[in-house]
Amino acid sequence: MRRNLTREWRNSFPGSWVCAAAVVSLFAAGCAPRTHVAGESARGDVAMSAQSNGAPPVTATWIRTELYFGLSIPPGTAGAAAGTVNESQWRKFVDEETSPRFPDGLTVFQAMGQWRSRPTDGHPVETVHENSRVVMILHRGVATGGSAGSKDDETRIEEIRAAYKARFRQDSVMRTDSELRVDF
Repeated sequence: MRRNLTREWRNSFPGSWVCAAAVVSLFAAGCAPRTHVAGESARGDVAMSAQSNGAPPVTATWIRTELYFGLSIPPGTAGAAAGTVNESQWRKFVDEETSPRFPDGLTVFQAMGQWRSRPTDGHPVETVHENSRVVMILHRGVATGGSAGSKDDETRIEEIRAAYKARFRQDSVMRTDSELRVDF
């Protein structure tokens, strides 16, 4: 009897084939030729732009921050049971903590992560596999709102991380930052 390894792999990681398809689509989109020029509106109206003269498009420097949220909830010290952040809990967290801090937009990816435990984690050293979510935020890294009391992007990102750790008993929320040239 011939085994269908693709089906077995797909069934062992629910939703990961969708994530893999999305990643392939993103890479393919990045390789596609540019279909609009700087100054072009969403309707396709073309204004005079630097690119129409053969010059490179006008771009701005932005920061891409990715936050990696593990969905496994460890047991609590007061006897609280271990569990998993379900879809409604995740959605509520995004709606209450993330979206209000970055109302201009963000992107959420489903992911499957793994990490190596340490003896200080209270169990043997092993590779732990965990369903995760990755939130990608493009931002300028500056205060928004223009008022003296407005919070900067750094503060808002750290508030999101702290809120998730507190709500779901997490040891950490991984963060990566990279500088990008962005053109819309």
